[in-house]
Amino acid sequence: SYDPRLRPWYSSAATGPKDVVIVIDKSGSMQQNDRMDTAKAAAKAVIDTLNHADFAYVIAFDSDVSTPGKHFMAGSTGMIRATATGRQNMKDFIDGISADKATNYEAAFEKAFDVLKESKGNGQMSGCHGGAILFLSDGTPTKGAKGQELADKVKGWNGDDFAFTIFTYAFGD
Repeated sequence: SYDPRLRPWYSSAATGPKDVVIVIDKSGSMQQNDRMDTAKAAAKAVIDTLNHADFAYVIAFDSDVSTPGKHFMAGSTGMIRATATGRQNMKDFIDGISADKATNYEAAFEKAFDVLKESKGNGQMSGCHGGAILFLSDGTPTKGAKGQELADKVKGWNGDDFAFTIFTYAFGD
């Protein structure tokens, strides 16, 4: 539903074209206390601020990674332009996410940077320097790299090619 407090035109004027990757934890613990519904609502609110000059992508992860490329972007594994159709497709993908399994931050971040590399190679980015990865989760990783090892991997993937800012959003404790 439309929230009149969200002003896509203001967001665009204030920030210019942007590249955004939204990464949503869909591990089993996200079923508790409406965390999954809250994460979905937050992700869709961000998508509602985007416009045709922006590029975005949504990743859902648990032990493994689910991406919209497998569901609504036939032949494309890169970010999509946030047109009205693109925004609706991303929101439809988010609506289909359900919580299950363990939590693998490493797989989620690796996929995010794979999408960015593919997008850069195919010109599927806004052209702005840097961008944002919005990482929504409720806990700690139970699979894959953790702690400093994970931080070092993410730093290496981000590197000089991207310089993306990573925003983390915690749900629960």
